[in-house]
Amino acid sequence: MKSGKFVGPDRAAVIENIRRAVAAKAFNVKVEEHDPTFSEAQETAIIDHYLHQRQRWTFRVKTLICRLLVNAYAVRVTSDVEVVGVEKIRAIKSGGVITSNHFSPFENMAIRKAVRLAGRHRMYIVSQDTNLAMKGLLGFVMNYDDTIPLSGRPSFLNGPFMQ
Repeated sequence: MKSGKFVGPDRAAVIENIRRAVAAKAFNVKVEEHDPTFSEAQETAIIDHYLHQRQRWTFRVKTLICRLLVNAYAVRVTSDVEVVGVEKIRAIKSGGVITSNHFSPFENMAIRKAVRLAGRHRMYIVSQDTNLAMKGLLGFVMNYDDTIPLSGRPSFLNGPFMQ
């Protein structure tokens, strides 16, 4: 992989924000420069809208289209990425959780490649509920690429994990 390929803009500012957050022992604060923040009422509206949309047939069609496009894009941008340890993923017979620090939006493309090489065909992504409010192409991907929103709302967290 080419050095820096998956590092996006504003990383120096993000690194400084991470340093400040760690020094303050504030491990769950947002460190991205332009991350949206919403009131509890706005977050509730975002989740409610998402859950309502999931019931529609158009949601399933958009999800299929999005998944196909993102997977094709991932193949293209990770063509020179070497994946080590695919056999460990293949050995997993149940579900699994893969975490990333999301230092770059593109790092998940390398994870997609590893999952695909291991023979898995579908990967769900747990993401902050505020990401569902993003606009444009990235907003479309956040809403339809098998995203499972994570919300701090107790009523949302008390239910079964979405499948």
